[in-house]
Amino acid sequence: MLNDLLKRRYTGLLISLFVLTVVYIPVCYSDYAFLDEAHQLWNNDNHSNYSMFLVQGRWLSGVLFDKVFSSVNTIADLKYIRVFSFLSWGLFLLFYFRFCKKWRTLFEMDNLLLVTMGAYIACSLSVAVYVGWASCFQCGIANLLGLCSGHMMFTELINKNRSKAFSIVLICLSGVMGIASLFLYQTAFGTFLIPFVLYFISKGLFVSKRLVLIGLSAYLLISVIYYKLFLISIQISGVTASARTTFSNNIADKLGFFFGYPFAQAYSLNFLYNTHSVLSQLFPFVMIALWLFIYFRSSKEKAIRKILFIVGFIVIGIFIYLPLLVANENFSSYRTMFALNLAASFLVIHSVMSILKSERTKAFFTILLIAGFTIVALWNFRLNYLIPLKFEYKSISSNFDRAYHSSIDSVCFLAPPENGFYKSFGVKVYKDEFGLPSTYKDWTPSPLIKQLIYEKSNNRQLAKAIEVMIFTDSLKFADLRSQNPNRILFFNITELLKN
Repeated sequence: MLNDLLKRRYTGLLISLFVLTVVYIPVCYSDYAFLDEAHQLWNNDNHSNYSMFLVQGRWLSGVLFDKVFSSVNTIADLKYIRVFSFLSWGLFLLFYFRFCKKWRTLFEMDNLLLVTMGAYIACSLSVAVYVGWASCFQCGIANLLGLCSGHMMFTELINKNRSKAFSIVLICLSGVMGIASLFLYQTAFGTFLIPFVLYFISKGLFVSKRLVLIGLSAYLLISVIYYKLFLISIQISGVTASARTTFSNNIADKLGFFFGYPFAQAYSLNFLYNTHSVLSQLFPFVMIALWLFIYFRSSKEKAIRKILFIVGFIVIGIFIYLPLLVANENFSSYRTMFALNLAASFLVIHSVMSILKSERTKAFFTILLIAGFTIVALWNFRLNYLIPLKFEYKSISSNFDRAYHSSIDSVCFLAPPENGFYKSFGVKVYKDEFGLPSTYKDWTPSPLIKQLIYEKSNNRQLAKAIEVMIFTDSLKFADLRSQNPNRILFFNITELLKN
């Protein structure tokens, strides 16, 4: 009965949308400003958002940010941008399950696996960042465009019944969608390869090498066309490309980075990856070992063919993460990891499900995984991200409302340490996304305070005139504070977080 219910047409979609809602519904009523959000909101009238993204190769993001952030005026309004991101991931799940139906007609794939992975997507660490951080609101659309582009390319390559002219049109449309995805957020284009990953996992050693190679070639071609268009856009605009867009020619360094961080993170199954925790670092390798054990025990092919399959999957993983691997930057944030995490999780969960012979056992395993993903996602998003940020913002805004007066002309900030949330909330820092006080970064306090003054006074010129001084030395901060200047407002964030 449970198995029949899980195999009904809309069950997977409804479960995934329910999980997405349960985990992220607080964004609809939560007020806070995290890192770049304060800067992008305060500077929503000078087109700097457009300029910042243009030089990073994200022209479409620049256009969107310029329009969207100029349409909101207060920190409370940021929730509407997060709600948009939340809805975009509901749309992503809708298309994912629609494509799943098509994929199952083209190659054999267990429906329970696809249902499980729908819930995994809703609980993904990347999605938590995309939904909770208004500065990433475009990523849902970017990932969806990448997936649509890949699906269209895959179905055209595998379907030989359509007319040549119609196929050319659809392949060109696939390319346009892929380029749009890249101009929104480069690493989101990795979702282009998800249909090819599922096909590769499903078919194993019987995969059509020609189809996979053409898919990878199309992925590279679209990326090259995008980069040429980016260079043209830079030349036309008369600006200098960001250093983040320059290529790295150190292949050994990049491969070391890939296997040391993104590859390991990808097998963490939505558990936060802490490089300072032995258990956290061990877990993904346990998952890799589990997959290898099941694969070598269940497959009857020769060892060399098994090794070729493993190498093939690793190569596809490298292609998925290629937009970041070709750049000089080595920073595997969760917002860049969605497609790679999804591919690795598909591989591990597929291998476990392949040894479960009973449909009833598979159904219970599916429910267990969905429940586990949901609990972990609630922990990640609510406790490691949302609650500390809401508390930090409420503490700052309450202190501001109580102490600010019109004669204030300067504000002094004593920035919290990177692990400033640990004592109050017991959460650790993961990159610049989870467990990090917003005011730790030196680009946040100034626009945040100016925005608060603007909202209180409705006078942007007054807010612009305020001088914001940021201290990291508590002794210097205390020395200035002891002088009791009445025209300076002081914020000791560490003290505020204790209250």
